[in-house]
Amino acid sequence: MLSNQNTVGKKYRDGFITSRNTFQKYYTPEELKTFVEKTLKQQSVPVAPGVLFVFKDKNLEEKFHQDLSRAKSSILRVVRSSYSKPQKIKKDRRQEKYDLNKELLENLWFKCLELGREAKSDEVDDLTELLGHFKTIGQAIKFLYEFKDVEKLREAYFIRKNDLLVFFALEFFKQRQSFQEYEKSFQRDVKILFWKYY
Repeated sequence: MLSNQNTVGKKYRDGFITSRNTFQKYYTPEELKTFVEKTLKQQSVPVAPGVLFVFKDKNLEEKFHQDLSRAKSSILRVVRSSYSKPQKIKKDRRQEKYDLNKELLENLWFKCLELGREAKSDEVDDLTELLGHFKTIGQAIKFLYEFKDVEKLREAYFIRKNDLLVFFALEFFKQRQSFQEYEKSFQRDVKILFWKYY
């Protein structure tokens, strides 16, 4: 519990006895953080008043920090504007194939916009189902380019690249971990977004 000026109850040792006859210990944010870190011998991340996250898995902690530095509103704006009518294609068979697999293809497109780049097979949720209709993930993405505005992916690319720049700037001061210790998807983001241009 966080301390404030309106503590109700009688002072008892390092806490208070409340009107319901229960013992309450109040902490300042710094005291709470110190207590949790000392007790668990792990670094904690304050997320709200009186709420700290402690990660057992360091990769999840890094992903959490990456997500904090992402500009979600910008990505959502790109995603919303990408749900416009598909461009008309001369061949009806391709349109039928798109309509038949619309949900799978929309999920793939959203994943590409979220990543700011073409998704790789280990990053796609419906991979088996998608590979049932397309030979490779690359073929599915090329097929999508016929129906989607590739400019939206380019826009998402720059947004994600800026998110990573902000993340690295923040991480520079924390000196968290080396590049090889990040998860593979994140390493791939950096390699593609900083060494490949759409």
